[in-house]
Order: sequence, then C-alpha cells, then structure tokens
Amino acid sequence: MLFAIQLLLGKVTTFANMAAPLIALFLGVILAHIGLRKSLLASGVTYIEYYYFVIYIITMVVIASYFLFHNKKNLSLIQYRNGLVMKLLFWPFILTSILGITWWKFYL
Repeated sequence: MLFAIQLLLGKVTTFANMAAPLIALFLGVILAHIGLRKSLLASGVTYIEYYYFVIYIITMVVIASYFLFHNKKNLSLIQYRNGLVMKLLFWPFILTSILGITWWKFYL
C-alpha cells in the first residue's frame, strides 16, 4: 500500500489527499505491532519486530517525499519526472534494510 501511495507522488496535487490513507496505514501498523508484542514472551526486541521498524521508517520517507515534492523550492532530484527517483529507490531501500538487519542479527 505504501508503494501505491508512492506511485501517486506526481499525480496528487496536495498532501491532504494522501494524509488519510497514510494515517490509517500507520495506525494499522502500530496496532499490529502492539498485537504482536502482546503475544510474544520475549523481553527484548525480536527479529520480526525489525520489519515493523522498517515500515515505520519507510512511512516517514513517503511522507517526507510528498512534502519535498510539493515544496516551492526547486529540488530537481525529487521532482524529476514526477518523483521517479523516489519511486525507484523505494524497493531497494526496503530490501537492503531487511538484508542488513538479517545479516546483523544472524551473522554478527
């Protein structure tokens, strides 16, 4: 759903149109994380919780990309071809962060 919202970067004229889906998604992720935390008996942060942290970060990145795209200053890297750079960096950012977390938790 975050990627679908990111794909609408150049097509939506105001951030207010995207605020409701982003807030609903963020609250849903928080509630799912709380539900997972209640069902676990572990006291520290488990491996599966890092996925939620990645989702929190990528949600903030999507929100920041909307604010930077609609900024009045000329930010050519973000505004290039309706936010193509941000759209192309979405999945590599998620996958490399999950790979880094996996490598850190299991191989260090």
